[in-house]
Amino acid sequence: MTESLYFLAILPPDDLAEKITLLKKEAALKYKSRHALKSPPHITLIAPFWFEEAKIHQLYTDLGDFVDTMPPFNLVLNGFGSFRPRVIFIKVEESGMLNMVQRDLREKLQSTWKIRGGRYDKYHPHLTIAFKDLSRTHFYRAWDDFKDRRFKAAFTAGELILLKHFDRRWHIDHRMTFNGSGLVKDAGSGS
Repeated sequence: MTESLYFLAILPPDDLAEKITLLKKEAALKYKSRHALKSPPHITLIAPFWFEEAKIHQLYTDLGDFVDTMPPFNLVLNGFGSFRPRVIFIKVEESGMLNMVQRDLREKLQSTWKIRGGRYDKYHPHLTIAFKDLSRTHFYRAWDDFKDRRFKAAFTAGELILLKHFDRRWHIDHRMTFNGSGLVKDAGSGS
């Protein structure tokens, strides 16, 4: 039984993702926190989970059915936040639709596949700039740098993205369109 590590997320559009990636690169250069560069900018819906490769097409079908019931929705990014003393992120403004999608997706995956995908006592959506390898010393310097900066953007969340971990990085495996035709395989995934 071969398993791979996956997670589910919403990704901002390419132009916004480029701006966020520049902030990640700045954190890597100035504060030695490179780990956030191992994944595209994203808002996590379901944290990393192991899944059996032999059953992955069944998961694709279930996720496709799920996204067919969900309409696209707007998200607003506004300012920076932190989880002391290791994480700096871009804040996502409160969104009832995002919370509902995350809750319903979590419940579906738990009931159908027994996927837990991390703790969800309280869902706190965000886009990570620096974490994990950000030392305490660098955290406080970085937080002083980011805490009062302005960052405001909005976009329409129109896809659920399945990311897969290989080659020590996270890669887009599949894209599924909200309220669309279900599964749309990413042409560059090689899966």
